[in-house]
Amino acid sequence: MTIESENNLMYVADSGRYPQVVAFALSGNTMVNRAAGTKSVGSIGYGSSVNGIIDARTFVYTYTFDGKAGDVVTITMKADDNSPLDSYVELLGPQGTKLAANDDAKSGDLGKLDAQIVDYRLPVTGTYTIITSRFGAETASGGGAYSLSLDRKDSK
Repeated sequence: MTIESENNLMYVADSGRYPQVVAFALSGNTMVNRAAGTKSVGSIGYGSSVNGIIDARTFVYTYTFDGKAGDVVTITMKADDNSPLDSYVELLGPQGTKLAANDDAKSGDLGKLDAQIVDYRLPVTGTYTIITSRFGAETASGGGAYSLSLDRKDSK
């Protein structure tokens, strides 16, 4: 157990059946737990791929992109080879509402712990947010390196 005074957090290591490190907000605000482990990385463009690392301290990363109504996007979060990361990805709309999420991709070329939102049609024009994490976010353990890609289907 350790106290991090800047954000008023207590980190506890649990070595039980499912070992993990959990952050507790000493102020009583449970949203601080997730906020303390979240990092805004910046923007990602169509056809781009970025890399990241989920660990005990930072377990949620956010990326933004500008989309147009009608764009059809595929978002893929793939754990690196030999990574135990159980990938989880969400898509938030311009107003911050959850539009789609995936924990276990069903694609044949992805591993069982990879995540993918396939062929999602954007409802409005605006700035969208992609959230990458591990399944269970702040209540889970484990992590590892991953790649995130954002692709758009060409209009016909």
